[in-house]
Amino acid sequence: RASFCYKPEIWMRACPSIKDMFNYMKIVFIMLVILVVVVSTLMSVVKLLHKTKELGKDKISGANRRATVTVGILSFLFCVCNTILVVVFILGFCFVDVDLHPYVSQVGMFISVPLNSAVNPIVYFTRKEQIRAYFKETLLKCASICGRGAAHWPPLLL
Repeated sequence: RASFCYKPEIWMRACPSIKDMFNYMKIVFIMLVILVVVVSTLMSVVKLLHKTKELGKDKISGANRRATVTVGILSFLFCVCNTILVVVFILGFCFVDVDLHPYVSQVGMFISVPLNSAVNPIVYFTRKEQIRAYFKETLLKCASICGRGAAHWPPLLL
């Protein structure tokens, strides 16, 4: 009897409405995350456009413009990478009879979501000079620690 209280899979079989509640919560959570990302990006872009219109293009710093573009790129990649997962959740919940290929949800969960996390450092690396300089400095330190001089380091990586 006591084990029944601690096993949610038993609850879900015994009461299907609890399973529906968990599915609703998943969909609402994912949609809220995407909504926050989209709204914050739009606010950032609108703020930059408003400042540009108000002060003129010459008065807005390049760093502010680059930061807004970087946030826009990251937000776009987040939405693209998570689209598969959101579609799978919504189709699976709202249209129970839809037959999706079994690999579709696995691609969404195990490839596209981690891909988003893997792409973020690449975007920052390509967009920020400070990160590139720090990376170059760290690689040169590692090369000198390993006994290889900076002259032996492949210049194409830097």
